[in-house]
Amino acid sequence: FALNRQRTNDGEMFTIKNEEIFASNIIPHYFDHKQFKSFARQLNFYNFRKITSTTMCIRNPQAKNDGNSNYLMYHHNSFKRGRTDLLSKV
Repeated sequence: FALNRQRTNDGEMFTIKNEEIFASNIIPHYFDHKQFKSFARQLNFYNFRKITSTTMCIRNPQAKNDGNSNYLMYHHNSFKRGRTDLLSKV
């Protein structure tokens, strides 16, 4: 699980490192589906926003595509590491 999602160092955002692995291995543990698009819609519904300007593209020789892996980053003003007092606002 930790290999496919993590918070950024500052705790302000979380990163999904591999959308396919996240959808097939992580999402079904918490939802009744494996659809990343549905998961993303739920994030949107709860005001999480995809950070497009900082989407990272790294070289990954094991990637199925052209060797690059796109990391997805999401942010919510009330979803911060160590701030459980803010979770009611999510």
